[in-house]
Amino acid sequence: MSASSRKTLLVAIAIVRRDARWLVARRHDHAHLGGLWEFPGGKIEANETPEQAAVRELLEECGLHAAARSRLPAVEFDYPERHVTVIPVRCEAAAGRASAIGSAEVRWVSDDELRTLDMPAANSPILAALLDSATNENG
Repeated sequence: MSASSRKTLLVAIAIVRRDARWLVARRHDHAHLGGLWEFPGGKIEANETPEQAAVRELLEECGLHAAARSRLPAVEFDYPERHVTVIPVRCEAAAGRASAIGSAEVRWVSDDELRTLDMPAANSPILAALLDSATNENG
């Protein structure tokens, strides 16, 4: 598939950390990159900011109300069938309990657990930045 004929997606992901744990969701097996763990998120709709998309997707996928706090640097990534721009948004959980509404499973995981999860390749630079900042916050 040529680069010009590939689908391009603009995606926002919600980065939620509470009590030294990260919220992650496992993709349904039938989905693109099925079975992998990810930060909740999805496509940014027309006339929607990445912050609005991250908060909306977090509610739709996990039932968790949140407030967007800050945007992290975007990550560009090429998969064989699509090009994605992933915009991570740090969010603060406000209400609700995370549950697997739009995914196979959700978990709150420690830094060490996060390092071991099988996640999409596009998440590698995001994980490195998050875990580096978490290490610096913790001492």
